[in-house]
Amino acid sequence: LTPGGDFGVTLGYSMTKDDYTETELGLTEANYQVRSADVDYTPSARWSVYGFYSRERNVNHQAGRQSGAVPSVNPLDNWFSDVEDTVDSVGGGLNIALVPDKWSWNSFGRYQKVDGFNDLSSPPGGTPDIAFPIERYDDTRILTVSSELGYHASSHWSVGLGGWYEDYEADDAATT
Repeated sequence: LTPGGDFGVTLGYSMTKDDYTETELGLTEANYQVRSADVDYTPSARWSVYGFYSRERNVNHQAGRQSGAVPSVNPLDNWFSDVEDTVDSVGGGLNIALVPDKWSWNSFGRYQKVDGFNDLSSPPGGTPDIAFPIERYDDTRILTVSSELGYHASSHWSVGLGGWYEDYEADDAATT
């Protein structure tokens, strides 16, 4: 969508669904959805600003069988994993031509949060006898901010000086 010559909007939706119906163990189903919105404003060749948001949802189902020294054929030794991850990302940036075709400044920022859940289960009487859901599964958050000053010496080469700051936290059962 381009409601005005300087303003643009892009909306997106994607969905993938995989079913593995011919397998009893392993990955048996996976679904992935993404909704996104991007906006940009470019009033002149001297500067532009943009922003984005996306929500991703990943769901998968796996089945396995616990075995000891010899492979098990007992269905009571099965276990099941139903994972659901939700990922929210938001960010934006600014691009400025300080001196057209010579000096530029670009900045960018993004925040992303992943919220996951793994519903583990197993039939009673098997090995494992009891499986517990994992509440904090894939739970992470990340904040990134970056900036760069660029000098364009010629049409063939340029040099830049920049840096970024990144702060992240992994708060899931595997890392805590």
